Amino acid sequence: MGAAVERFAHNSFALLAYAAIVRIYDLQLPSFDKSQGLWGFIGFLQSLLTTFGVTLAACLIGSRIPDWIDSDRNPGHRGFGHSLLSLTIFALIVLFISGYFVDQDLAVLYAVALAAGYLSHLVLDFVTYEGVPWFWPLDEKYSLDLGPAGGLFVGFLGFLALVLSIYLLQDHLFPAAVLPF
Repeated sequence: MGAAVERFAHNSFALLAYAAIVRIYDLQLPSFDKSQGLWGFIGFLQSLLTTFGVTLAACLIGSRIPDWIDSDRNPGHRGFGHSLLSLTIFALIVLFISGYFVDQDLAVLYAVALAAGYLSHLVLDFVTYEGVPWFWPLDEKYSLDLGPAGGLFVGFLGFLALVLSIYLLQDHLFPAAVLPF
């Protein structure tokens, strides 16, 4: 149960980071004009994917990077990958690489999304007993000591993040008839 709870919580926190980006950047669903036919629909899908799809993917991927770097199999779990230095490096890499493929505004959006997802992971790990080394390579780990990594409290935080995400995204992504609050 512990690993599943932790994955759920990290994904929920990444979704909350995504919801915050959608609200801060005031991203709106693109409109589709039926009179434009197939090419209009293809343009609509491209716009939808380049704003919402890639941004969500960047948040979710960003939220997994710390554990990919600091695998549980390694004795130094929650090392470099769980630091602000690592977060900065990965955000700059995404900004640099995506700048070659999309315009600068989208490249910044993708870098911010990755950084927000990454930071959501670090914040969630910060509340656990093990903590995070914010200022790696310094060995000090900082923690709020509120519970174990895969415990009930982390699962509860994940549930709250999921509910808050849905609430924040309702105006931007869901029709009013679906969530009328």
